[in-house]
Amino acid sequence: MAAVHDEELETLARTLAVERLGATIRPRDYEVAATIASGIRTLEGALPSVSLGEPSAFVEPGEGSALEMVGVLGEGGMGRVLLARQGSLDREVAVKVLKSSAGASSARAMLHEGRILGSVAHPNVLPIHALGSDDAGQPALITKRIDGVAWRELILDPDHPFWSEVETLARDRLGAHLEILMHVAQAVQFAHERGVLHRDIKSENVIVGRFGEVCLADWGISVRKSALSAGGPPRIVGTPSHLAPEMARGDTASIDERTDVYLLGATLHEILTGGDGRHVEPPGAADGGGLLSALLRAIESAPVEHAASVPRPLADIENRATARAPDERYPSARAFREAIADYLRHASSVSLARAAEERQAELAALLAQAQAPLDAVYRLLSECRFGFAHAIREWPDNDEARRGLTESVTSVARFELASGRLAAARALVSEVATLDPELERALRDAEEREAAEDARTRELEHLERDMDLTLGARRYSTLFGTLGALGVVLGAVILVLRMRGYRLDPLGHTLISAAGLVALVTVVAVKRRVLFDRRASRGVVGLVIAIFTAVVVDRGAAVLAGASVDQMNVSNAALAGACCLAGAFLLRPWFAWLALLFFAVALVAPFSPGNAGLLFLGGAALATLFAAVFWRRDQRRGEAPGDDSVAGRR
Repeated sequence: MAAVHDEELETLARTLAVERLGATIRPRDYEVAATIASGIRTLEGALPSVSLGEPSAFVEPGEGSALEMVGVLGEGGMGRVLLARQGSLDREVAVKVLKSSAGASSARAMLHEGRILGSVAHPNVLPIHALGSDDAGQPALITKRIDGVAWRELILDPDHPFWSEVETLARDRLGAHLEILMHVAQAVQFAHERGVLHRDIKSENVIVGRFGEVCLADWGISVRKSALSAGGPPRIVGTPSHLAPEMARGDTASIDERTDVYLLGATLHEILTGGDGRHVEPPGAADGGGLLSALLRAIESAPVEHAASVPRPLADIENRATARAPDERYPSARAFREAIADYLRHASSVSLARAAEERQAELAALLAQAQAPLDAVYRLLSECRFGFAHAIREWPDNDEARRGLTESVTSVARFELASGRLAAARALVSEVATLDPELERALRDAEEREAAEDARTRELEHLERDMDLTLGARRYSTLFGTLGALGVVLGAVILVLRMRGYRLDPLGHTLISAAGLVALVTVVAVKRRVLFDRRASRGVVGLVIAIFTAVVVDRGAAVLAGASVDQMNVSNAALAGACCLAGAFLLRPWFAWLALLFFAVALVAPFSPGNAGLLFLGGAALATLFAAVFWRRDQRRGEAPGDDSVAGRR
């Protein structure tokens, strides 16, 4: 809350006698001399006489009293408004007179009001017929009698019977109130062009007639702009619940047309809140929401946060019109009126946006659930999209609809992102022109995580492919074919030699095995690009070469140790079994069966003297056959032989 100067506090103290915040604080005697009485000469004896006779039958023109009192229309602190019949014209008029207790300042105020009304004759200003003096010599103001109600009654009561009696107001309440406000703004603009400031614009001072007429009344504290000047004590006049900051400070020198624009905005606040005064504290306020609080709130004039049910464009219009700094307000009552008219021109777009906002609220409630059904989420999003997009097509400058569309789409994008559906979230945010920075960061982080996960997945897929023995028939056919050929050749050599009666000693077996190893290495070297393109094949080839090498080395060791051929082959079988067992752990479990086969040869060979070499050679041949069978089985479980892609197994 802004600080208040001592001068302003003194002004507040002088005005604490106001009965209610919606009542008008009128100029006191010391103010009348500086404002209302300015430019008014003494008119005693210059006013025509107004005689109020008792009610009677119709009087022909020129007969009887000029006015005949019919009843009382209203009564205030210092005056009364009477209903009278003007016999000469056979019509009813309203006559404003002072009570006997009214002082000279009240009389001068009524004279001032009469002169102001005479200078601002406009269809939306209460028409004045005459200014005269009554039988007591006090001023009497004769105006048109409007058969209607105070506008405030209609704001407070949406079901007021008057609504159904006026055809032009029988449509939506908000639109009707805004059109009334536009009439008032038109009257204010007219007065401004004639140098008059109203200073007390509020719904209570507007009369709505039964035929749709709208009249701004109660010009009692209006003032000619030329009469306002600096100097003297602060003077507060106006209605506390509506005051502009410069009015609340009593700074008369700063009051101008934009002050009335502020009051028009405060009247719009009544419409949007159902009758609340802009500076009235809510119930239960610490200071009771009294006059001092209202004046302090008026000086501060902070923007109002309206309920979600209030159309945002209208809230924006109100907050601009009631800005604390006059330069930030609409420059004229005409500009304020045009802003309201612009809103009404696009009312259908606003209505569509409001309907879409209801769907948006349902969408937000659904997304707040722990497990929101995806189909329901997208159904509501589609309805929001349709409503907001249609509203934007009707009025491209409908910022409220644009905000609603953006919020709807981004809320579902957040939902998709939280659910781990990055592609869906990315597709949604592509519809949004300006992305929320927080959502943009979250989306970027998720994309980075996804990229890292994709890289890891590709790495794992490559590793799986690299270790897959089922891929590529060509390389394994080459390997198994080579092993099979070596087995046949070596076996044939040994058999031929035995048939010729020549038994190989350990050295002969070692040389033949070394020749087989050289042949195997040669084939591998020639086919290295086929055999070594994957880790799995490199492992198998390496294991086979390791077995051959281990056998050759073991046989060389047997020669040096003087071991027999049988002992050498038993040792070879055990060594080959150990190598296959290592393959079971490193490559494929089925290598364990090959290990068992070699271990079986190592166990049986000692019991068949002279045949250990053939048993070892046979075990090697069977191991090669079993390896081919197991590999084919893996191929059938995986993919077709020769297919080097893993796509078929996903």
